[in-house]
Amino acid sequence: MRVKKRHPRKNIVVRDAHRSIVFLSPTVAGYQHDYTRFKECDFPDPLPQEVCGWVDLGFQVMATAYPYLNVVMPDKKPRGGELTDEQKALNVLKASMRGGVEHAIGGLQRLHCMA
Repeated sequence: MRVKKRHPRKNIVVRDAHRSIVFLSPTVAGYQHDYTRFKECDFPDPLPQEVCGWVDLGFQVMATAYPYLNVVMPDKKPRGGELTDEQKALNVLKASMRGGVEHAIGGLQRLHCMA
């Protein structure tokens, strides 16, 4: 049986250090860049200065748009180059922090909160 391709559904999920979901954006169907979706949702602006943002590479613009925030994101491999062993190890640590967000998203999907 062949499955037809479908447009993805996008949400922005923000979680705190206590593994509680503090913000869930409305679901939007179709292709849209993560940061564009973040700017269009009703997230409080300006963001508080004490916030540390652990984001993925879909939010690269966030570091320049919010210079006062501590934005932590994985290092990107340079074109035609390789990451150093130290950068790779840091990316593993950053990915492990991101795993908590993925677990929160999975919990939302199990509870059918995102449709």
